[in-house]
Amino acid sequence: MASEPGIVLVGGPGVGKTRLGYEVITGADRQRYVSRWAAAVAATAKTPLGAFASLLPADLPTNPVAMLRGAADALLGHSGTRRLVLGVDDAHLLDELSAILVHHLARTRRAFVLVSLRSRHAAPDPIRALWKDGLASRVEIAALSPAGTADVLAAALGGEVDSGTTQRLCRVAQGDLLLLCELVRAGRDSGALTEVAGVWRWIGRLVITPRLVELVSDRIGRLERPEQDILEIVAYGEPIGADVLTSLADPGLVEALEARGLLWAQQDGRRIDVRLAHPLYGQVLRRTCPPTRAAALRRALADAVEATGARREDDWLRIVTWRLDSATPLRPEVLIAAAGRALAVLDLPLAQRLARTAFETGGDPAAAGAVLCRALLLSERSAEAEDVLAQLAGIPMSANQRGEYALGRAYNLFWGLHRVDDAYAWLRTTRDGPIDSVWRDELDLLDCVFQVMQAKVGQALGGLASLQNRPGLSRRVAAQIPVAQGIALVHLGRLGQAGAVLDSAVELVFRQTADIPWVTEIHRLYRCQVALFAGRLDEADELAAAFYAHAAQARWDFPVRLSCCVQAQAARLRGRVRTATRWAREGLRLFGPQRSALFHQVVLGELAHAEALAGRGPAALAALAQADGRPAPAEALLQPWIELARPWVAVATGDLVRAVELAGAAARYARTQDAAGFEAVALHDLVRLGTVSAAVDRLCQLSEIVDSDLVHAFAAHAVAVADGDPVGMEAAGTTFARLGADLLAAEAYGQAAQGHGAAVSSRRLRAQAALLLDGCEGAQTPLTAGITAPQLTTRERDIARLAAAGLSNREIADRMVISSRTVGNHLHHVYAKLGINGRWALAGLLPPLEPVTRVALPGLDGHP
Repeated sequence: MASEPGIVLVGGPGVGKTRLGYEVITGADRQRYVSRWAAAVAATAKTPLGAFASLLPADLPTNPVAMLRGAADALLGHSGTRRLVLGVDDAHLLDELSAILVHHLARTRRAFVLVSLRSRHAAPDPIRALWKDGLASRVEIAALSPAGTADVLAAALGGEVDSGTTQRLCRVAQGDLLLLCELVRAGRDSGALTEVAGVWRWIGRLVITPRLVELVSDRIGRLERPEQDILEIVAYGEPIGADVLTSLADPGLVEALEARGLLWAQQDGRRIDVRLAHPLYGQVLRRTCPPTRAAALRRALADAVEATGARREDDWLRIVTWRLDSATPLRPEVLIAAAGRALAVLDLPLAQRLARTAFETGGDPAAAGAVLCRALLLSERSAEAEDVLAQLAGIPMSANQRGEYALGRAYNLFWGLHRVDDAYAWLRTTRDGPIDSVWRDELDLLDCVFQVMQAKVGQALGGLASLQNRPGLSRRVAAQIPVAQGIALVHLGRLGQAGAVLDSAVELVFRQTADIPWVTEIHRLYRCQVALFAGRLDEADELAAAFYAHAAQARWDFPVRLSCCVQAQAARLRGRVRTATRWAREGLRLFGPQRSALFHQVVLGELAHAEALAGRGPAALAALAQADGRPAPAEALLQPWIELARPWVAVATGDLVRAVELAGAAARYARTQDAAGFEAVALHDLVRLGTVSAAVDRLCQLSEIVDSDLVHAFAAHAVAVADGDPVGMEAAGTTFARLGADLLAAEAYGQAAQGHGAAVSSRRLRAQAALLLDGCEGAQTPLTAGITAPQLTTRERDIARLAAAGLSNREIADRMVISSRTVGNHLHHVYAKLGINGRWALAGLLPPLEPVTRVALPGLDGHP
């Protein structure tokens, strides 16, 4: 600030440029600077020096040149020997004389000027000349990133925010910090944003408060009636084809609104789609639109899209929805077709609404009922689905309708109502009756899938192999067979074979997504499971993150729940227990009132496991009790996940003897199911709980059966512990660390440190164990009891990693934009926390990673 003439901050509305500028101005050293702040507004845009009225004397001359000289003298004269620091907000609204004044002050070099401009708004020429003439640095202030949104939410709410809520608010706020703050305030005031079990979640619809309406309306600005009409059309029709929009509105006005930044056009194939520039614009416009006007707009949109030929696949679905929402009568067959399309795109509430309307208004009951039943099944509304199935029982059906009906009934009996024996009896009765061979294949496949889910995997694999060899299989059956095989093979620990089968089926499975969407999601889940059990934790993280990103875009909770579950499993295996807890709780939130929906028990078990490893015994016990209180006889295949949690819940509640018993029971249970991977985990838990003799021989056998680096490491660790071999324990710890299983690595290094006689080796291993444990988010196990986590700050960790990579203090200082002395101080703190003597010891402890660097704004003289 001492030498810079000025800064121009440029950004969209709500990105924080005003607050940033104000903090810089008011934070200037008062011994050296005199700070002044002015804000331009539309009301003073034509008043000479209107923005500076509160800073200037009232008796300025009226001659423009004299007025300018008097204003400059007044501002600079008050500064005395100190330098003037002048902030001007929204400088694009300055009157001409005010803009000239700012430029003049910058040229004198006696003032530091900091002005903010809104993107896509023309600035007065003197303000534009500031950066063109080199009188100020132009700095673009970007909208808040998704990661930044997450950080702001966590800081503002003072706790964890679930990922679904973060994504939703990020999508709605679009990086606008001011709107984000208003959304949070509205959510908290209404109770929609609430803290549940330590995690903040948004429950229900978006809340549009009067304050939010006012704020968004200010952003939209003053509109003439024709402009308002266009924005309302887009609000109800977005995304709307440009050809449709210009058939309803003046093309010139549409272009003008796009130029003002209120509309956004994007090429999509051969069509240009138009949207409102911000998601909240539509929310506010629809809220303030009268019902009769809204109905008329929907009818007009339906007519216009129909008149242009409704060429896109979803156009007819939108037409039907507009007509239904505007109370326009529709033929039942049109409703049924639209319901089928809504089902294909997994808009389950709309599919139910359309199908139920058709069902109740005289449509073909078999056709409408089939769509309604399937939508209810996918929504896990099992009791309602059973009611619809009962109504359809005596209705004449085509062969395809009878087949779909038979499958739907079997699914609902098995998974929805958990009447397993009735489901098998229904399959037998239906297959023995008059049914086409295509549907008999479907029912035989379903029988095999039932067997897989009940952990009868050997029997199921035989049936699947036989079915796979049948001639004339439908694509739907052919796509599901390898997925069922992959699930069974993962359970058996035949991971290489499972991965190959699942990978080979990718193209076939995803071609059938619209027809059997649940199969594609299960396929994604078990590809993650292969990587987890194999110990490829980086790959598992990537697959789980991609799964969640995909699921978050869907309109269906089922894949989101599955992706949350596998995210929790991956995080727990790495030792990140708080992260695992957060993912498990997010998944549980999506189950709603269903008592025993598919995978509900697993997510509860995962929550119990993570809470236990975090040392939160009561919370772990409560989650496990909930899992046990939701019996799912159709999901024996998944029960081992819950059994693996039990010993750690016992540890967290202080009963180590019981923990050993439960770990042994979990291993025996897994062995009765031939679940080799689960058995290996349970046996390694015995090693971790101090009972290696009961596990070592069988773990060595399993390391030859299960093709997994993780299981090999389990066995090597068990052998080293059994032999009292600290070198072997250290090697196992190194393997666990390489795989990313940081908690297991910390435990193994801690054991090795205790066994080493050499003080230097013991100290090094303790430091390695402590450093790994530092990343495990407070995990507590019997083997970590003697390890003291160093609790490095983020800055200390970044600096230590750069030092470990061989960078000097000066090089680190340049990259981190701090002083060399600060780097040295941080490194001394790191050495003390890790119990090491200097930089040379860091390389063996820390993997070098890129730090989070800070970019300094020019001219701010150290102010953040």
